[in-house]
Formats: sequence, structure tokens, C-alpha cells
Amino acid sequence: MDPNDVGSFRFNVNLLKKNGDIALHFNPRFDEKAKGFICGKIKPGCVIRNSLVNGEWGNEEREGKNPFERGVGFDLEIKNEEYAFQVSVAPAYTAEDVGVGKWPTGCF
Repeated sequence: MDPNDVGSFRFNVNLLKKNGDIALHFNPRFDEKAKGFICGKIKPGCVIRNSLVNGEWGNEEREGKNPFERGVGFDLEIKNEEYAFQVSVAPAYTAEDVGVGKWPTGCF
């Protein structure tokens, strides 16, 4: 995402399987709100999490805080654990902060 592009509102990271399924769709959006969004010092936007299996999207998740700020760099770490993906955004947030937590991978 080009931080100087005022039309940039989203980016995504997709972890793909050999068969074309998307094991993890991680999609921060600056132009939408999280479910249960509370006004205050929380940054606008939400982080969508989902998966695509056999051409069908799973249940979309968008709960939690948005740790991203337009134009500000970050480190994104995705660990493929035995039965889950663990997602962390550095420096100040972990997966639990953004509502990502552990994603089951057994069905992927």
C-alpha cells in the first residue's frame, strides 16, 4: 500500500495452499468499522479474517481493534502452528489485541 495514495483503504495477505484454497485471508480495511466498534481513541478500520475452502468463503471475522495506521510501517508475523495460525503485529499489538488469536488449520 502506498501511504501517499489517498485512495488506498485496504491491503491483504493471503496464505495459499497448493490446491488454491486460501488458508488465511488477513485483510486490514481503513474504510470499514469493526463489529462492536466503540468511538474513542481506537483507530478507525477493522481487520477481516477468513478462509476460502473449495471455492467457499468461511465465516468472516472482524471483531477487535485495528492496530494499523495509514502511512506508518509495521512488522507482521504469522506463525503456522500445529492447529492454528498465530498472527502478531509489531511493535505494540499481538493477535489477541486485534481479535485474531489462533486460527484452526486442521481443516485446511
